Amino acid sequence: MRFLAFISGLLLLAAGACQKKEVAPEQPVARVTATLPFENDDIRLRVVGNTVPNYSRDLHFFDQTTGLVSTGDGKIYRTTDQGSSWTLVYSAPSSDVYLNQILFTSRTTGYVVGGNTSCNGNGCVPPGGLVLKTTDGGSTWAIAYRKANLEFVSLAVNATGGLFAAANGAESGIWRSNDAGATWTRTENVANSMSKVVFNGTSGFYTGGGSRIARSTDDGSSWPYAATLTYNYVNDMAFSGGTGYHLKGYGPALRSTDNGTSWEEVLLASGPVYKINALTATSCLIWGGGPYTGGDFGVYQGAVRQTKDGGQHWSDIELSGIYMITVANFYSTQEGYAVSGSKLISVTVK
Repeated sequence: MRFLAFISGLLLLAAGACQKKEVAPEQPVARVTATLPFENDDIRLRVVGNTVPNYSRDLHFFDQTTGLVSTGDGKIYRTTDQGSSWTLVYSAPSSDVYLNQILFTSRTTGYVVGGNTSCNGNGCVPPGGLVLKTTDGGSTWAIAYRKANLEFVSLAVNATGGLFAAANGAESGIWRSNDAGATWTRTENVANSMSKVVFNGTSGFYTGGGSRIARSTDDGSSWPYAATLTYNYVNDMAFSGGTGYHLKGYGPALRSTDNGTSWEEVLLASGPVYKINALTATSCLIWGGGPYTGGDFGVYQGAVRQTKDGGQHWSDIELSGIYMITVANFYSTQEGYAVSGSKLISVTVK
């Protein structure tokens, strides 16, 4: 429930338009209502498991069979059978810890970031920011770094192996580690809510609240502002080559074809959008919800938006009978998984 309340609150932040004049897509979005399994000429979706752990916040698969999920109650689970079963491999000292993002820099070495600046119960001590590390492909995890009064919400690696984390809390901003996660230093003081840090070659980007996207062109050494937005919040961003996408406050999607120098609106979805998988310069999936079912206990059902021509045309596939999709990961440019509630959905892009 607390995760749903958090998402509902963030939905209220969406408004406005980008500095560059944004226009609706010239071509209509092709909308389809379907149930799983679903297959057309462009994509195949099928449920392969029904035991994904509760409160999943991120997903990472190495291949078709082996993957991990991090959760909003401080746990990491691992599967070696395509999601048919999951084994608990880490549990945080407190269930108040959100484990927000998984990042592997090799098949064996990976990180999970999270934390919380609050906690439940009288006299409780907030767990603060947490960086976890594995050196055996996710079989075991240990705390690499802790910081009071922070929550690490996103993690990225630059072209030379430096780690960057976006953090919220008393010392919000961009934190950097040059020693594989053992020590961290705040390099950017950002007083607004952070949501994402990503790298595309030697270019880095961070964003969140505060109506701006900052860009680095020197591997994260400096971060001049590349775009000032007239809307407040960006909840996800992803690049493949020079083409990138970001989501305007859980609403429209914007595209850049010049490595983040300028942006234009390319998709107005039928429901909220949460997660971007930029697979190639022309292929991208955006996950979220379809139309609201209505009523006092209505929900957003699942949906995926797909382009295969770099954002010029989109299909909007609304999936009845499953919950909204906020987590997805690809282990190749064509194969990956998405999570809807406890369901693991196999995704093949054709």
